[in-house]
Amino acid sequence: MSVRSDDCLPQPARFSEWLELAYAAELTRVCHVLKALECAQDESLRKDWRKRVADARTRAETLARMLAELGVEPGTAAESPNAGDCLLDAMELALRNGDLTAAEAIARECVVLAEVRCAQAWRHVQQFMSSGNTLAA
Repeated sequence: MSVRSDDCLPQPARFSEWLELAYAAELTRVCHVLKALECAQDESLRKDWRKRVADARTRAETLARMLAELGVEPGTAAESPNAGDCLLDAMELALRNGDLTAAEAIARECVVLAEVRCAQAWRHVQQFMSSGNTLAA
């Protein structure tokens, strides 16, 4: 039997915990895309990634407001997006090695992985909401 990556995520019992995971994922996405911008050589890619950073910041702000309305301090549960992150490390190493084409290729992959993490977090929030659970649950 195969295991889906969703099955490996923590299974919070309350809606606020799902929101905290989504908030942390959005903060991490911001960090990843900002680092990726340092690696980007293609101007159209830079434009796209600047928009993604703005969108992720907006979603993080929305989640922070939602958490505050639930009485949860947004940021207390969100993991530090920079702490020991191998994707950030990979982009930094690629930049230090001086091959800007390789750095951009690595950055593209890292941005995709950050997008997948956010999509998983949002999918769980949406599933929780559609299951009829209450916000206080």
